[in-house]
Amino acid sequence: MLGSPLARDRPVRLGRGRRYVRALVAAAAAACVPSGLAQPALPVVSGFDLSAEGWTIPASVEWRGAGGNPGGYLHGPIPDPHNTVAAARAPAAYLGDWSTLDGRALIGFDHRIFDAGTVNFIIPYKVVLSGPGGRAQWDGPTAGGATPWTRLVAPVHASAWAVQSGTWAGLLANVTDLTIQIEIVDNVCCVEDQAGLDNAVLTCRADFNADGGLDTLDVLAFLNAFNAADSRADFTGDGELDSLDFLAFLNEFNAGC
Repeated sequence: MLGSPLARDRPVRLGRGRRYVRALVAAAAAACVPSGLAQPALPVVSGFDLSAEGWTIPASVEWRGAGGNPGGYLHGPIPDPHNTVAAARAPAAYLGDWSTLDGRALIGFDHRIFDAGTVNFIIPYKVVLSGPGGRAQWDGPTAGGATPWTRLVAPVHASAWAVQSGTWAGLLANVTDLTIQIEIVDNVCCVEDQAGLDNAVLTCRADFNADGGLDTLDVLAFLNAFNAADSRADFTGDGELDSLDFLAFLNEFNAGC
C-alpha cells in the first residue's frame, strides 16, 4: 500500500529523488479520491405529488398529477420517437458517500404495471447504482403482467446486488447515479405497456417497510419478517434469528434515521 513503510517503528530515510517521487505519487493518489463527499441525510423521500421532484426522466417518461399511490407519479413509457427506455434517475439528495449505509439502509419504491401491452418478455424490477468506483444492479421479483401498486425494497447490502464493475466498497464511496427502471415489459408490437413509479425513498433499515417514516407499522413488518424466518430480520448479521435481532432492531428504531 502507498505510504505503508512510513508506519514502521523505525524511520525510513529517503533520498531527495525518492522523496520527490513519493510526493508525486501521494499527490496523484489524493487527486483520485473524492474529498468532502456528504452522506445523504436519511430519509430522502420523493412522493411526486406536485412534480418530478428533481428526478431526471427521458422523453419516454412524464410526471402525472393523479393516478399514483396516491396523487402524482412518474408514468412511462409514453409515445417517444427515439424509443428511449423508461427509467428515472435520482436527484443529488440521494447521492454521495454511502459507505456508512452499507448494510444499514434501504431503497424503496412503488411500481405499477397499468397495462402490459403485447408482451414479448418481462424483466425483473431493477435498480442500478453507479459511480467512479463501480456499478451494481439489484434485481427484484418478476411481475406476471398487469399489477396493482406494488412496494419493492432493495437493501443496501452487497449480498443483494450484482457488482458489474469495480468493487462494492469503491462504488459506495461515491454514488453518482441511482436509476430505477420504470418500463420492465418488452413488447412485440402494436400495444405498448404502461407503468408507473411512485414514493421513492432512501431510508435507514429500521424503517422496515421503507415508507420514509418510523412508526408501529415498521415494528409489525419486522415481527412478520422475523416470524416468517425472513433473512431481512437478521439485524445482527450472524445468520440466525433470535432475540438479539429484535433488540438490535429496537435500538436502531429508537435511534431514528
